[in-house]
Amino acid sequence: MMESDLKSLIESFCTNVQSQERMVRQRALKDMLELVHKDLRPEQAPSLFDETYLHILRCYADRFEMVRNLAITLVSELLQKLPPNDFYLSYIIPVVTRRLGQAETIEDSEEIRLQLLEQLEEIVRKYADPEGTRGDPLLKSYDNLVDILAKTLRDPFPAAQKQSCELVQLLAVSTPSMHYRAEALVGPASTALKHRHSANRIAAIDALGQLALHIHSNSDCAMRIIVDMSPLLMDSVPFVRRACGRVGCMMLVKLRDRYSLFSRILPLVLNCLTDETPEVRDDILARWKAAGELYYTENETELAKTKLIDKPAPNYPAAEHERPTLACRAIVQRSLAIVNLILHEMEEWKEDIRLHATKLLKLVVLHAERGFSTLFMETNPVLAKTCMDSDREVAAEAMRVARLCGILLEYDTWSKHALVEFRKFHTLGHLRCLRAMYESSGCDRLKDLTKIAGLLTDSEICHQKREEYQTALLDFCEVLTVDFNRVFVSNEIEAISYEDSIQIRDRALEILTTLNPQPELLHNAHLAGVLATLDNLEAANSDDAESIMLLAGIVFVCGFRPAYHRELCSTLAVALGHAIPQGQIKLFSSISIAMLRWSDSMLGVPGEEQLQLVRAFIEGL
Repeated sequence: MMESDLKSLIESFCTNVQSQERMVRQRALKDMLELVHKDLRPEQAPSLFDETYLHILRCYADRFEMVRNLAITLVSELLQKLPPNDFYLSYIIPVVTRRLGQAETIEDSEEIRLQLLEQLEEIVRKYADPEGTRGDPLLKSYDNLVDILAKTLRDPFPAAQKQSCELVQLLAVSTPSMHYRAEALVGPASTALKHRHSANRIAAIDALGQLALHIHSNSDCAMRIIVDMSPLLMDSVPFVRRACGRVGCMMLVKLRDRYSLFSRILPLVLNCLTDETPEVRDDILARWKAAGELYYTENETELAKTKLIDKPAPNYPAAEHERPTLACRAIVQRSLAIVNLILHEMEEWKEDIRLHATKLLKLVVLHAERGFSTLFMETNPVLAKTCMDSDREVAAEAMRVARLCGILLEYDTWSKHALVEFRKFHTLGHLRCLRAMYESSGCDRLKDLTKIAGLLTDSEICHQKREEYQTALLDFCEVLTVDFNRVFVSNEIEAISYEDSIQIRDRALEILTTLNPQPELLHNAHLAGVLATLDNLEAANSDDAESIMLLAGIVFVCGFRPAYHRELCSTLAVALGHAIPQGQIKLFSSISIAMLRWSDSMLGVPGEEQLQLVRAFIEGL
């Protein structure tokens, strides 16, 4: 376009854009927009801007939305043809700040707020200078940009809030001056983490990740970012969880003083490695390995020596778990402070928090391997409690953790403490936890077989009438019988082989049969010792007293046999002499059943002697 024609059009525009009539102003802006888009040469843009910017920018505050929209569009079109000189920013950015960055929002149109933010994105892209080689043209406008974002990150319009988060990410990689006021944006950006739209939550996570990289002097602020993001690891949308994992991996690689924050960052990464969505697991696993490679490069001297002697446990569960790389394991091993946080969350009242914490503990054990031994003492009580969690999924996950501990930790390290702990607190959880660790450990466990069997036959442990406890006890006994197939385990099985639950009784008898195909031989050898362990028979017991139930079970299952007839009769006499009627009825019911099998159980005893035994038993009662 000829300069004379352009000058004439500029004069006409300046006159019309100041008109009191909306349609005249609107037409002037449209005509100028068409001119800039089609006919204006780049070398003419600076002079056009100098002549018109006051009139155009004044339209940013026009009371009609369409006029404001056209003015913003016109400036954006002009910016594309203007040279990247920060001179122009000193006029445009303050006007946008007055519309968006005040304590009270001046711009009431949601669409215009979004349009202004999109214009700021265009400006940041045009004037980006990540390395500062061009003098960082965004520096003069940096404070205004931060003021705007601090306000718009809380914008109730979802699209504007999301655009603000994306603008934070762009600004962080476009200027070397981001660290000056990055902390000021952390609080506003964190508010978007709770937005109902998953796209906004993802954008907020990414923005906070970039902010964390540019906070140079305040590790507490970086920690706050991690804490604020952590609840989203349980988000219902897989892409939100993946965003958390990606930010965690980025922090492991790029964050300043990242080594000191490893224990805080790791939950963001490790939780995603157990995610139910394969895409999330695979994506984060690849990034986790890359972070490990960088750590190996930075610590190659130390890790190269470890690599020479690094061997997996003899019974490593390779079918279930791929062994983490040496570097990834080293990162976790130096960050075991994470365990205290995990144990705290494993005792939370919300099931989903307990489940995620337990899964996280499994990943820590898998990576730490023998390095976890130093924390087993404080972990065992919480793990045992979780093994009997009311939520079955949580309890099952805790059992998997216990099995991993049995495989990866040295037997002598954990067994000594676990057995002492079980003697003090023989709860259902401790029983399940001990059995899982024992069952998965190596051959070293066989040396404690007698000790463990003796511990389980303690009357305080085996004389439990709760069905869940009996089932867990039988599970443990089954493991012991597989190990050695020794008779001494029969003491305990016999003691619980009668219960109102037919399932429990049949299971006990089945395990007993694995010890000896002829259970009566076991009865003859060991039942006298079992009877001696029964206590509290001199109390006024009812039919649901443990001692009465155990004694009734022995009579019902084993009957009367010569090898222990005297001990059984004397024990029954004591129990019947002190029990209340309900307890006596339960015992007499078992006695009547056993009497029906008298001739079979007393086989080999002469008839006259059998009569004398029956007479003596009845008279003793």
